[in-house]
Amino acid sequence: MRFLTSKKFWIPVAVIVFVLSFLTAYGAYRDRVVLYFQERREARLLQETERVLAEIDAAYRSDFDGGKTPEETVELFIAALQNKDAHRASKYYELSVQPKALAGLEEEFRKKGNYQLSIDYFTEVKSKGEKKCNEKGDGCSFSYKYITSEDRESLIVGTNDKIFIPKGSTRIKGVDLKLNIRTYVWKITQPL
Repeated sequence: MRFLTSKKFWIPVAVIVFVLSFLTAYGAYRDRVVLYFQERREARLLQETERVLAEIDAAYRSDFDGGKTPEETVELFIAALQNKDAHRASKYYELSVQPKALAGLEEEFRKKGNYQLSIDYFTEVKSKGEKKCNEKGDGCSFSYKYITSEDRESLIVGTNDKIFIPKGSTRIKGVDLKLNIRTYVWKITQPL
């Protein structure tokens, strides 16, 4: 009988009773607990998404770098490159691609020592290209077809793979622009 009154008996019994009580309560309320933490996580995620979207909207609302027409934006872009200002030129690209556009222009300058390749490309496409706009009027492009005069390889965008383009192939040169509907200036989206 002395064994039933000793601590060596009651401590393990108390621990077992506590564990069983906890497991029973957890089993009964597990779904509510999981749902509570899931709802808190979703609320934090929603709040963060709303914050990021508000930042993006604010950036677009304060983006006034561009022309009132697609032609004007291309002309501003070319003028910035002629002034050797890649940073200014990259501002005429749509916000989401500006860092990539700036990196490409800086790479061109590192390799060639100037921006003549981009200047020539945009000048040629603007002068030879046919302007087409979508039905909504918030997207336009200048493009034209040409025939390659020699065999060449071209890097596939976003990969290290190359594609062979034989002499006499029909290719397209183009520039795509999009209207920033918050500030009504035109932004270059392609080429990068």
